[in-house]
Amino acid sequence: MTPTCSPPRGASLLLRAVSAEQEAEPIVTIVNEKSPTRDRDWSYDLDRDWSDDEAPRGNCDELVVVANRLPVRFVGDQWVRSPGGLVSALLPVANKLGGAWVGWAGVTDRDVTPHCHGGTRLRPVSVCASEAKEFYEGYSNAGLWPLLHDAIRPPVHDAAWWHTYQRVNRRFATTVARSATCGARVLVQDYQLMLVPRMLRELRPDLRIAFFLHTPFPSPDIVATCPEHVELLHGLLGADLVGVQTSRDSRHLRQCAFELLDADAKPDFVRHGARRTAIGAFPVAIDAGHVHELASRADVAAHASAIRASTGAPTDLLLGVDRLDYTKGIETRLLAYRWLLRAGALDAASTPMVQIAVPSREGVLGYGRTKRTVVEITRAINDEFGAPDRPAVHRRLEELDETALAAHYRAADVMVVTPIRDGMNLVAKEFIA
Repeated sequence: MTPTCSPPRGASLLLRAVSAEQEAEPIVTIVNEKSPTRDRDWSYDLDRDWSDDEAPRGNCDELVVVANRLPVRFVGDQWVRSPGGLVSALLPVANKLGGAWVGWAGVTDRDVTPHCHGGTRLRPVSVCASEAKEFYEGYSNAGLWPLLHDAIRPPVHDAAWWHTYQRVNRRFATTVARSATCGARVLVQDYQLMLVPRMLRELRPDLRIAFFLHTPFPSPDIVATCPEHVELLHGLLGADLVGVQTSRDSRHLRQCAFELLDADAKPDFVRHGARRTAIGAFPVAIDAGHVHELASRADVAAHASAIRASTGAPTDLLLGVDRLDYTKGIETRLLAYRWLLRAGALDAASTPMVQIAVPSREGVLGYGRTKRTVVEITRAINDEFGAPDRPAVHRRLEELDETALAAHYRAADVMVVTPIRDGMNLVAKEFIA
């Protein structure tokens, strides 16, 4: 049966939940920990008392998405839609509701003014080059990313990175406070902005705030190794609702609140001080109808046939699609493929592999090493089992548009998904659709 085209289920459930969970309770006071003077290079007044009368007027059901990046990016001199599951899941919902999206444009060398994309108002947040290095590459991706993936690589902690992380999170919170209509629903996204819910709660108590974490959430013994774990947990619990991917993540978050904050943790909420924060699992979904429709197009079918021909018209074509990230298990996957070839369980001519690895975060510690390892293993497999005109592993270190990606899905017989740790891998869902 052909899937119906509708907004992703996880996003819809989360929006309904945050509408139901907001309570008229006293607001927890946030302690604004001032960064060193050398770091303060922006002009927003965080001590301003925002009243309901000062809040922008408009649709109280407005959705404001707050994410590290805007849903569009500069390519050359024009804006194009950004790739990724977050944009695919939330931009259609924001367009439908006529909402806003607050995020960084991903550039540090030009001014970006507010503008519209589809039905969504884009509100850029400025981030300078040094902040991008410390906030994004440093604290977020060298510190929090490995920590949240069960510390499969040692997290790096740096006090200067933490000050910058605080400062940029305050800037995001203030941008939302200035632009959200009275009573709007605000959906804050992911680990780069874990302090925003509580900061925004202080600035705009009229807003209905949800936070969604796309990564896994680890157990208390791992979270406690982060020097700033108390501040991060308090930041999250400033939301009316915290959404995670799985019941395991939800259980770990409630355990952290109980063990590390001495909060009252129940099966579906946490009470900390005078506030209650609901916690639930809302697995991210895809627009299955759109993916199915795309893969059914004649041009995509022709491209899929060409892919199979270029790989030697195999009996079974294996496919891996990942960001080039050490959490995705690409190296382990390639080593397992080599083991099967050596054992005679697979034949490279009849069962080749296509590995699409999208370069990512190349300025972050560990990512360059992952890329080098993938290249070296691929070369070794092809030297041992391939031929000049017929490699065993067809490696593509590039980003594909959705049409080319759909063609690869259609061409493949087996989708190989082997993350060491993952939040919710949407590649598997897209392949099935």
